[in-house]
Amino acid sequence: MNKFRFCKSEESQKFFSEIVQMLMKYGEKTEEEAVDLVSRCWKDCDDIDAEGPLIYHEIPYYYAMCILHHPVLGDGNVEWYLDKSYWPPPDPEDFLR
Repeated sequence: MNKFRFCKSEESQKFFSEIVQMLMKYGEKTEEEAVDLVSRCWKDCDDIDAEGPLIYHEIPYYYAMCILHHPVLGDGNVEWYLDKSYWPPPDPEDFLR
């Protein structure tokens, strides 16, 4: 079952499911909350696969942190990436896809 209307391929569904997992792990979100945050973040996108492969140049952890610190969806700490406690991800496995 596809949780995201903007994911048209198996690859994008898997990638965005990994973002959900990172939100649950590092943001202590329920799966429902995480899916909602991802859906709201990409609400204006109809087909992520049509956007090209650029989305895959970052790891799911990065996108999860962007959402958790988003000015509207998260805590507003948009310069989270300057905090060395976030890099590298606490769990080295989160570098892998």
